[in-house]
Amino acid sequence: MHKPQTKQCNGCSVEKPLTHFYGDKTQKDGHMRKCKECQRTYDQQRAGTLRRKARLATKDANRNHAGTLSFYDVAFVISD
Repeated sequence: MHKPQTKQCNGCSVEKPLTHFYGDKTQKDGHMRKCKECQRTYDQQRAGTLRRKARLATKDANRNHAGTLSFYDVAFVISD
């Protein structure tokens, strides 16, 4: 059976060669749903959001005179 050599990205909706997608064993075709470029953009935005939440949690703790937060306290706040 012939395997397709292209795939449509769920991020930008552009048909691209499979070489433009990271591997993902959980998917039927073995590639992620977003192309590498869209995945990088998503990861950068997500990382910025997590850093911002951690920074705000630390500021709130210092403002409330609760001292500094441990890694686990910040991780708990971020997961909310």
